[in-house]
Amino acid sequence: MHFDNEAAAYIAETLYYLYENGVKQPVGADDESDFFAAANSIIDGLINKPGAHADELAFSDLRDKISLNPIYAAIANPGDPEDIGRW
Repeated sequence: MHFDNEAAAYIAETLYYLYENGVKQPVGADDESDFFAAANSIIDGLINKPGAHADELAFSDLRDKISLNPIYAAIANPGDPEDIGRW
């Protein structure tokens, strides 16, 4: 699994949500709250800045959060016997 792609998808989703609704993606108490909080922080540097790039450190932080999530880890390592029955 490419966690870079997942991180980019969360950023894209938060940008889409902002442009569709006029407010940032709500950050709840679910399993993805850390992801959306990090992505919301990243889009601050992208909003209305054509050609802007995501901050590399912030992107790396989001990618790391995703890779440490048990569900994503189980998907990335389907043969891991310790993941059986976890999700």
